[in-house]
Amino acid sequence: MSHRRPGYRIDSGSSSTRARGDVGFERVLLFSALLAGLWFVAFKQGGLDLVIRQEIGLALLWGLGLALAFGVLPRAYPTRDATRALIAFVLLAAWTAASFAWAESDERVSGDLARTLTYAGVLALVVMGVSTRTWKAAGAGLSVTALTLPLVAVISRAVPDAFSTGVLGGFERLSYPLGYWNALAAWCAMSIVMAIALSAHVAPRLLRAGALAAVPPASAALYLTYSRAGVIACALGLGVVLVLARKKVTTAVHIALAASAAAGLILYLTSHPELAAGESGEGGAGFLALTLGGSAACALAGWWSRDLRLDRLASRRAVGTALTLIATIGVGTAALAVGGEGVSGAQEEFTTGSYTVQEGNPAARLTTLEGAREETWRSALDAAASAPVKGIGAGAFEFWWTRDVEDGESLREPHSLYLGYLAELGIVGLLLLLATLGILALGAWRSCGESRSTTSHGLAIALTSAFVTFLIHAGVDWMWESTAVAFLALTSAGIVLASRGRRRSKRSRKRVSVGGLAMAAGAILAGIVIVPGTVAAERVRASFSALVIGEEAEAIEIAEEATDAAPWMASPYASVALAELGVGDIEGARESASEAIEREPTNWRHWMLLAGIEGRAGDVSETKEALEQANDLNPGLALDPKQLLEEVPAEKATSE
Repeated sequence: MSHRRPGYRIDSGSSSTRARGDVGFERVLLFSALLAGLWFVAFKQGGLDLVIRQEIGLALLWGLGLALAFGVLPRAYPTRDATRALIAFVLLAAWTAASFAWAESDERVSGDLARTLTYAGVLALVVMGVSTRTWKAAGAGLSVTALTLPLVAVISRAVPDAFSTGVLGGFERLSYPLGYWNALAAWCAMSIVMAIALSAHVAPRLLRAGALAAVPPASAALYLTYSRAGVIACALGLGVVLVLARKKVTTAVHIALAASAAAGLILYLTSHPELAAGESGEGGAGFLALTLGGSAACALAGWWSRDLRLDRLASRRAVGTALTLIATIGVGTAALAVGGEGVSGAQEEFTTGSYTVQEGNPAARLTTLEGAREETWRSALDAAASAPVKGIGAGAFEFWWTRDVEDGESLREPHSLYLGYLAELGIVGLLLLLATLGILALGAWRSCGESRSTTSHGLAIALTSAFVTFLIHAGVDWMWESTAVAFLALTSAGIVLASRGRRRSKRSRKRVSVGGLAMAAGAILAGIVIVPGTVAAERVRASFSALVIGEEAEAIEIAEEATDAAPWMASPYASVALAELGVGDIEGARESASEAIEREPTNWRHWMLLAGIEGRAGDVSETKEALEQANDLNPGLALDPKQLLEEVPAEKATSE
């Protein structure tokens, strides 16, 4: 006896030609949308820019809302795991919004809220737009984007003249096109684990060959980022692949082959230090040829590996666990041997709070744990201890950091997604974040075990391993800020969850339910929430641009548009003050700067602005007071009030 749940369509071989055509169109549409969408975000500097991220979020949320309102979505009923993850995401957004009540900056809260709503919208779009009959096409579009982008990054280093001016930009660490080297490292690590999983499991030879061929460029790009977190996340992600893989020996052999190709590329780079350091493209042609040669060799290995009957060996999970342990011990031993300092030396390096002197060799940082992570994480824990339940408020870590650590580097995040949420949103915020990500990870893990065909299993573990790799990397860097990387991770998990979601019948899709309308209203409302901050941020930048070219009056007008759009934000008032100072309106500038301080009293930059205004006015006592406030909020400034006061015109100085 068969049972059908109301509203579900049972897929079978007796589907009509029209139904198959509809599914085929959906597959093409999903493949194209994911391919084009992720490429677009990636080449917008990875969406690191606040305005770009919020514009993308606005388009996504309103598109989601309209699709729900007109019955285009959902195409499938989300699984329980997907539904729970979405609920946790919404609760996380609500808790972020609640921090308006205690945060140091409403502007920072609105930015964090917009980011959370955007990411929730992406996940909702995936789990409601992808079904059990279309998830492979969606996964294919995602995989093609993930696997091909590192090749573009490598070409930008090998042949910089082929790109617009500024690809090298004087940076030793490769960052193009995502705009941040650690973001590119995370992307490359995720693409490597995806490629290995696909190359060992998909049935068509061409796909196996193509997947394994993508590893050498991704490995080269990962090396050129000189990201320790990226290398570690990649190694652990490959361990996840080994544990989940059904074809464990094939997977291990492919890892070894790809590692050999990567080693050859690294040796070449070490013999061309100018190329490795991003100082010039000299030797780039040879490097590109060697990379493509490594890809060709890997492609041949992927093509013929199935003929070696490796797929039939060692199918038990225990073998994958053993291989992972062996690999982990080997990597750890090699790292200690290279560093030469042992565990105690590594601990000492980690706690120095300083950076490696590279002396023309950027790869030197890969063999040391030196850096400011220990100091940054300790400060985040101190912030969490000051308000353990609710945190110091969304986006407030930067202000805490400048007060807490003298001479610290400029930071907005504590370089850890989890410690950042603990510091800013307390235990409640961290638990909601862990619930969201944990539900996604566990749901994806279960989906891997339920995959029937080997190809489906390979795609499922590729996407799951990529998501886990992101979770690892996000623990030691601010990957949550890179929209492209976060989209890649959340979309990967969402597609795997959607592989178990049943497709809605055509009849049920014609009916728009009350729940669908409610979700549509929620998505549109979320988009409306993003609008004011987006408009204000764009107007602030336009005002600054006008000020730079000497159009002070226009700069004032544009900045006032920003204050009208988001009167709770501080930066628009600071922009007005700068423009008014430019036209000599001291009183107006003083008032506008005071408005900015009222909205962000712990932002030292506004106090510095006020000090400059008072200095121009010749008010010594007010200048000293503003400078002292700036020094208190950022002791690392080490300002000498006398230095600024000496510049005050004598005829304007007061008796103070």
